[in-house]
Amino acid sequence: MKLLRPDGCELSVSILSILLLLTVGVSPVVAQNKGQTLSEAEAKKDADYAVQGEYIGRGDSGDADSKIGIQVVAQGAGKFIGVVYPGGLPGAGWTGEEKIPVTGVRKGDVVEFKGGKDGSKGSGTWKKGQIVYKDGDGNPGTAKKAVRSSVTMGAKAPKGAIVLFDGSTAKNFKGGRLENGLLREGVTSFRNFGDFHLHMEFQLNYSPSRRGQGRSNSGVYMQGRYEVQILDSFGLAGKHNECGGVYEIKDPDLNMCLP
Repeated sequence: MKLLRPDGCELSVSILSILLLLTVGVSPVVAQNKGQTLSEAEAKKDADYAVQGEYIGRGDSGDADSKIGIQVVAQGAGKFIGVVYPGGLPGAGWTGEEKIPVTGVRKGDVVEFKGGKDGSKGSGTWKKGQIVYKDGDGNPGTAKKAVRSSVTMGAKAPKGAIVLFDGSTAKNFKGGRLENGLLREGVTSFRNFGDFHLHMEFQLNYSPSRRGQGRSNSGVYMQGRYEVQILDSFGLAGKHNECGGVYEIKDPDLNMCLP
């Protein structure tokens, strides 16, 4: 198992074990010439950071089929892209079929949204943590911000798990380096494995002005050849070169990258 050095930022591994169980995190770095990458503390100073995220809404009619999920992605300088998911958010009601792209622009303390380049209709206004919108048919509704996390986040290592890293030593990795309790990138486990279950947790930097593979790009190689992608793919299509995909081989079953 090998941890790759990401493009434009430094990869760190913090605790966990392996059944395989491994926790991966990305440490903050300074601004780069291809865009700015911010730590969480710095990100909170950006007004756009409060807008980015997931929203759950329903039409004012209250009809069950009027439920929607919205993902809003900051693009830097007060600009946003978004996706509307009929039925609810990915993994929480969305049917996996129709997606409606939108774009947004900050105007003072509000953000105005409209249909995307595909000609989709509808509009909305973000203010103080919620989006008041009209769908493509003019039906009104309200979506409020939601904060989700993986149900397996922080899971304890099961009985029989092999502990590769517990935050105290890097001895189980070739080229292992420890910095502030974090395992640095570019390492390979001494031990080889056959079939296994890998639990991985990672936190990526806020990089609104970066695009595509410039957003905390990294990965974990299995058998030295299959790369499982690590990337800030929140709000994207969920392709093989995005978060959870096996590079050039398989798309993730569902893009569950959270903001």
